[in-house]
Amino acid sequence: MTSKKPNPAISTTTRPLIDPLTDSLTAFSDEDRAAAMKRFRVLQPHLEIGVPLLTAVAEASGHPLRTLRRWLARYRDGGLAGLVRRGRLDAGNGAVAQIGV
Repeated sequence: MTSKKPNPAISTTTRPLIDPLTDSLTAFSDEDRAAAMKRFRVLQPHLEIGVPLLTAVAEASGHPLRTLRRWLARYRDGGLAGLVRRGRLDAGNGAVAQIGV
């Protein structure tokens, strides 16, 4: 029985290969891009040379391990654009419960 090698031209994910909303930082402000790059620089030792998040990266950066794991998951899911801070869905609503007025 012959095993087939995966075809690199066929993507194994459902995400399009080129999606301007997730693959490009040009859709975001300068501040958002700078923040995403800052987060990437924190993750870079782990991504490029395999430095463990728990030990060196978390201690050197001063960020909680949970934050680094969240950033790593977002980077793996959406690339650099995944590291842009997401706005709240309820931002600007100003919904405050009124009690017996």
